[in-house]
Amino acid sequence: MMLLLKVLLVIVLLAVTNVNCLHEIAVTKSTVVSNSDYPSFSTKPDNWALRNSKVGGAVLVECNIKFKGSNPNCATASLEISDGVRTDEICTNRTNYRMHSKFTSISIDLRINGGALQFNCNSTPMDYGRPDKDDYNNSEDIQSKPTKTLPTVNEDIVVTKDSINRIINGNFTSNMNYKYTFRSAKDEHIKLRCEMRVHVTPPTKPSCNGFKFFLQVGGKKRWICGEKNAIAHLGQSDKLDVIITSGPNKVVGDIDCEVKAINQIKHSKYKQIASEEVDSSEHGLKQITGTKETTCACGWANKSPARVIFGKDTGKHEFPWSVSLQYKSSKFHFCGGSIITPYHVITASHCIGSKKAEHILVVMGTYNRTDNRISSEVKAIFEHDYNRKTHVNDIAILELSKKVEYTQFVGPVCLPKRDPQIVRQYITAMGWGRLHKTEQGIRDQNIMKKAKLRVVDIASCSIDWNFHWEIDSPKVICTWSNHTDICIGDSGGPVVWLDPETNRYTLVGLPALCDSCTLRMPSAHTAVHVFYDWIQDTIKKSSQPEASTCSKKD
Repeated sequence: MMLLLKVLLVIVLLAVTNVNCLHEIAVTKSTVVSNSDYPSFSTKPDNWALRNSKVGGAVLVECNIKFKGSNPNCATASLEISDGVRTDEICTNRTNYRMHSKFTSISIDLRINGGALQFNCNSTPMDYGRPDKDDYNNSEDIQSKPTKTLPTVNEDIVVTKDSINRIINGNFTSNMNYKYTFRSAKDEHIKLRCEMRVHVTPPTKPSCNGFKFFLQVGGKKRWICGEKNAIAHLGQSDKLDVIITSGPNKVVGDIDCEVKAINQIKHSKYKQIASEEVDSSEHGLKQITGTKETTCACGWANKSPARVIFGKDTGKHEFPWSVSLQYKSSKFHFCGGSIITPYHVITASHCIGSKKAEHILVVMGTYNRTDNRISSEVKAIFEHDYNRKTHVNDIAILELSKKVEYTQFVGPVCLPKRDPQIVRQYITAMGWGRLHKTEQGIRDQNIMKKAKLRVVDIASCSIDWNFHWEIDSPKVICTWSNHTDICIGDSGGPVVWLDPETNRYTLVGLPALCDSCTLRMPSAHTAVHVFYDWIQDTIKKSSQPEASTCSKKD
């Protein structure tokens, strides 16, 4: 009887939520992906996840996209294509649109709000992710680069932590045989990053006779053949050999490597630690204070008793600072944010892109993003110097057009003045991002979700992300859970830590980088404490310079 009731409940939920199923496509060969009624125009939302299961692989999509009728500012329809690092929201007709994913997957979201569109994409499995520089399409493009001969070096090359060695920088030819031996101090390791473009004629990739790139540490050898564009390596030793060879076949291309010494680091194997699930119902309650006070009321929560936060729905008004950023015309949610003063909201810079202030609506005081009874338009946008390559400085402040009236259900989050020192501790992320494939059709995508994540040491995170960030002075924090995480749509939203000294939630991160919702890589968040002074300076530059943020008293 209970089983029958559960089945009926699922059927009812499927009927009432109108959530589209995610089409998962394994890209093992060239595959066409299009809207279900192509070549007709689609009037219903839908989404796809394209994945290359090969380790180190990626996906290339090439698309033709056409909209029906006018579509100003994505008001009636859009096609969002994302690899978790780069997200393109397409609102106008496009021919030969192209995205080469950074990692193993690409998501395609067809979003409809009264409009219609058609798209037809060819997806191709790739052996390598999108390089930091624009990748070359053919041997003619490669040959057009100026010729620079790789140097011959007959002695060891000493590298230090203070400078980057770029001696491996030049063009490939036939019959190469180069060896470079790098050495660091005994208590240091050697880090290498290369961008490489290579084309062998005729192709000899199956036997790998045409071109080889070796990395050797002690008796262990890692070799790469074919057309892999980006290489990152951390040698667990003070010596690293780099060997480049080619055969008689015609080889064109070039390579540019950066080699330097770093402090010895070890991967923490964080994925082997079980995730924590239960949170106390007393966390953040207004009537329960800690040993220290805050400069003003902030970071309180409205909780039901004994709540479990394992990727669950949030309670109504549970997190009063959380807001939904929406397109004013279509009321479509695109990112999250947090209230920090009665006039200011903080979010991620990549959420803003080319959007104008007058096109954004900030919805607050609700856990259902369709309930916009409390909202404000945006008066001005202030962005930091965001680096799209490394995903650092991914922070922005929105100045609101009217004052936010604080209540029990609407209020600011606390800000950290300094590094909270939370590695290996648990923090909470929340937002209205895309549902995981196991939740499609069962859970309401309009209800805010929350997830508990563990903070990962920056060294292990940087290794896994091919050294995206500097380890010595990081501007990001990384998190991991083996079954739940932030996803596309959660960007810019709150990632908070419960400060035990105040029993109040403090904003420690802004979601900046995820692996396109595959739960294989740690997620990276802008470290808010690094930008505390910038936040204060930015508020002073706004039209409400007297507005105050809230923090723990020293």
